[in-house]
Parts: sequence; C-alpha cells; structure tokens
Amino acid sequence: MTRPAPSEGFCPHCGERLRVPIEGESGHGRCSGCARPHWQNPIPVAGILLIRAGRVLLTRRSELASAGAGGWAFPGGFVEAGETAEEAAVRETREEANLDARITGIVGMPYSIPEVDHLVTVYRGKVAGDAAGEAQPGPEVSELGWFAPDQIPWPEIAFPTTAAALRDLIAEGLDAPPAHPLDPPPAAAQLLPDPPAPAPPAHCRHCGGGVEPTGGGPAGHGRCTACALPVWVNPATASSMHVVRDGRVLLARRSARMRRGGGQWTGPGGHIEPGEAAEQAVRRELLEETGLDVAVTGLNGVFSIRDPAVVFVSYRGSTDGDPLAGDETDEVRWFSADEIPWPEMFEDAVPPMETLLRFGLD
Repeated sequence: MTRPAPSEGFCPHCGERLRVPIEGESGHGRCSGCARPHWQNPIPVAGILLIRAGRVLLTRRSELASAGAGGWAFPGGFVEAGETAEEAAVRETREEANLDARITGIVGMPYSIPEVDHLVTVYRGKVAGDAAGEAQPGPEVSELGWFAPDQIPWPEIAFPTTAAALRDLIAEGLDAPPAHPLDPPPAAAQLLPDPPAPAPPAHCRHCGGGVEPTGGGPAGHGRCTACALPVWVNPATASSMHVVRDGRVLLARRSARMRRGGGQWTGPGGHIEPGEAAEQAVRRELLEETGLDVAVTGLNGVFSIRDPAVVFVSYRGSTDGDPLAGDETDEVRWFSADEIPWPEMFEDAVPPMETLLRFGLD
C-alpha cells in the first residue's frame, strides 16, 4: 500500500486530518487539530549478502512475503524503531535463514527507491562463529541457495536493489577486502543508551482510528481497531556530506535556534524528502546550507541514531566553490584534521567524522 501524503492522512497523535501543508516543506504537513508538524521520510531497509567459499546466500521469497513472492533476494527487511541498521540486517538474516551473521562491510552505496520511498543499505558479511551453521528457511522464505557469481539466477531476482547490490558485490570481489569495512561495527551504534521500547502511534495514519499494540510482535507495531491495517514505527532517514578539498573538510555550525545541535559543528545535511534519492537530498541540503553545488565522490558510511531514531548516509564530496552560511547555519569553515573542534561537535556527527579521518582527507 502506498503511504498517503501528509495532507491526505491522519495525525497519529490526535486522529485529526493532516490538512495544512508546511510552507516550503515538500511532502510534509501540519495537523489542523493539534497543530503538530508531521514529516514524511523514506523508510530504511537493511539486508546482508552473506559470503561463504566464494558463494553468496540468496533466499527465495514465499507467498507469505509482503512483496517479490517467488523471486530471489538477500535476507533483509525494514529497520525497526529502536534498532540500528546493522542490527536490523542481522535480525532479518536470523529470521529468514536461521543464521547468525557478522557484518564485515557495506556493498556499494545505499540504494534509493523513490517510487516507494525506501532507502536500502546492503551489507556484506559471513556466518558468525567457527561453524558455518545450517541455513533453514523462515516463514517468508521457501528456499535457500548459495550461488557462485556465474550461477546467480538473474531472471528470477525479486528486486532491482538486489540485482544492483549483487552486481556491486561481484565487481568488488566476493573474496576481496570490503571497500567499506565495518569490523568492528561502527561506533554510531553506541551513540546513545538504548531508549525505551517505542510504542505504536495512538491513531492510524490511514483512517484516524485507534491503534492497539500487536501482542508478541516487535516494539512499535500495532493494528488499527477501525480499518484493521497494521501500523508501525520506523526510523527516519537522512543524509549528510563531508566535502573535502586540499586536505581539509568543510563543517557547518548549526544555527543556535536548531532544536538539536544548535551552535555545534557538523557535516551539512538533513532529512531525505518523499520521492527523493539520498544523493539528491544531500546535494539539496548542501546548496541550502552552504550555497555549494557539490559532487558526490564516495561513501563515508551508514550510521544509526537510536533516539531520535534516524538512519543516515554520510557521503564524501568535492566542490570548487566557496561556501556561504545558509538559513540553518551560523558559520561554515574548512578544517584540517588537527583543527577539528571536537568539544563543539554535534554528538551525531562524531562517528562519521571519526570514520572520515580513518580513511584520510586526501
């Protein structure tokens, strides 16, 4: 089911219609009852391409799967509120293939699907522990298979993102070191203590009816008592960029009026809008915050914040222009590695900066 635009849906807090669009905010609305703003972002998805002895694990989706029944895909699914993207990928692999996975890297760059508002992060990994383990299909999987690159059933691949990730993995090399290693897992997973388990919204976004929690299911999930549709909570999605030039990185000091991180330094970025790819979002944000037209040159990493729940993609970029502060920034400045203002860094921006410096500012 396509998610309604905020102006067509209902407020999850009070159940009134979302009739008032927020000026200048595409795809976002304000409740006509309680006046709360409502932002709509793509939903984060995470999965793993497990590698063993030069072969990659794929799962054939059963009739119980929500999409792609009969096709082959990697184990994966939606990131739940309260978990990181890495944790979601490992959980989905356990649920779909009965295997404990250890993530070793990121495949390619996150794949945007604007037509359904999904942002898909695909990790590469291997079976955890000394034993390979016996893979067994879960309820949404009818068959499992380990495929060498020349055995992949391309005509039966379920989703374009699966095909794209497989092509990137093969180009990188199944037995080669990951282009974006994640061993040990990134520090972003420990940014903040675990928040309380999220509760589902009080009201259904589709009809405004009351919502009851789904017993025994994931936290944050429920079902509408009026229309019986499932209701759940997922992290928001965002993208940021570290523009690097002449051995220095561009940082922006967030406006003092910002609710989070006001007055602190960070890589420019922001939430991904409905129907927008992650790379489009970060280029738009850079233009708004620094006046720069930037080129995306690579991936810095994918990071998760638990509270508020956000999955964000950090890119590297380049530009020939000179930055200017925008409406949401008080100052923009170039910093060398030994000039990074750590005591004044926005806490969400610390793990991406640490990752950037590990790979260097060249």
